[in-house]
Parts: sequence; C-alpha cells; structure tokens
Amino acid sequence: MKILIFGYGNPDRGDDALGRECVLRIEARQLSNIAVEIGTELDIEHAALLAKYERAVLVDAAAMGPEPFSFQELRPENPVAMSSHSLSPGGLLWLAHTVFGSRTRGYTLAIRGYAFKELCCEITDSGKANLQDACTFLNRMLMCWHECERGQRASVGTDAHGCGKE
Repeated sequence: MKILIFGYGNPDRGDDALGRECVLRIEARQLSNIAVEIGTELDIEHAALLAKYERAVLVDAAAMGPEPFSFQELRPENPVAMSSHSLSPGGLLWLAHTVFGSRTRGYTLAIRGYAFKELCCEITDSGKANLQDACTFLNRMLMCWHECERGQRASVGTDAHGCGKE
C-alpha cells in the first residue's frame, strides 16, 4: 500500500509548524511505502500528488479543536470557490477523485497548537507535547495499515480509520 504523509504550515509562525515537524519525524524513520511531502499550504497542484496514493494523511496545526490532536477520515467536498492557493483538505481530495479519477482515502491529523500570530518563535512546549502524542498515534496507524494489508489484525485503530473491515 502506498501512503502519502503531507505536512503543511508556516515554519515561521510558532505552532503553525506542527504539521511539518510531524512529517519530518515520520521521514526520519524511513518507512517503506511511505512518501512524505512538506508545504506551506494546500494547493490545487497537490491533487495530482494525492491521486498517486492509496491513502493520504494531511497533517496540520489546529488553532482550535481537541487536545492533543484529532484524526478524521476525509470526505471529498466540491470546493465552491477555488484559487491556485489555499484549498481545504476535503476540496483537495475531491479534486484528486474528480480530475484524476483516484480512489485515494484521505485523512486529516490536526495537532492542537496555541501560538500562531508572531513571526518569530519556536513551537510552544504545549504544542511539542501534542506533537509527540500525534506522532506516536500516526506511527501506530501506519503500523496498523501495514498489518491490515498483510492480512493481520492490528491492536491499534478502528474501522473508521481504515484498519480492520474495509
């Protein structure tokens, strides 16, 4: 199974770099069948990239939402208005399905952050703690998907996350 992990955010805006940092940690593990990409935002051009994979996890920081993170399967959603930059995760998946005929299953991993406005600083301590929890979870999901592909039932994950019954 080919899986894309795409992290995005602005590395100069504190916790906005959480998605990028998570992907760098995954990349350091050099897992087979896992591709990683890093960007500042989701662009229309990324639909072609998503279309090449069976699964794609879009990793970003979240200014609001549950702590330490949320993980959800994406539903394709027709973007009413599009520009060459700044597209929603659901809109990007819709483009991959509609334009490229892919059947990519998409997921979002939204890591709760706290400081986004200043051009300055490192990831906050609270953001780092959430990052660690999110990366641990993502590593477990990748293991689960790998075991499911081999026909084994993993102890981590749920059907909604693509492990177990399809």
